[in-house]
Amino acid sequence: MPKPDLAEFLRLVERHGITHTFLPPTLIYMLLGHPALESTDLRSLQCFWYGAAPISPARLEEALTRIGPVMAQLFGQSEAPMMISVLPPKDHFNLGWFDRSAPALLGRTARPRW
Repeated sequence: MPKPDLAEFLRLVERHGITHTFLPPTLIYMLLGHPALESTDLRSLQCFWYGAAPISPARLEEALTRIGPVMAQLFGQSEAPMMISVLPPKDHFNLGWFDRSAPALLGRTARPRW
C-alpha cells in the first residue's frame, strides 16, 4: 500500500487471511475509530505488531478487546535493523500484569518482575 488506507487495510486482511501485520499506534487509533472495524473478519490475525512510538494503555486495552489478543509490541532503530525489544501477544496478559492499576509497565523496556 503506497499510503495508509484503513478501509483497504481491513479489506485486505479479511480477503487474504492476513496473519501478521504492523501499524504504528497513530494508525491503530484511527483503525479503532474506523466504522468498518466491527464488521471485518479479523480472525486470521495471529500477530498484530505495533511500535515506532509509545501506545496509550487505554487504547491498547481497547485494541486487545476489539481486535483480539494478538497485539505484539516491538521497537528497533537504524543501528539495529530488526527489532531490539519485543512484547509478544501472550505477555500482554501474563500473570494478569496488564490491568488498570499498573499502566506504567507499558512504558518500560524491560521484562516485568513477577
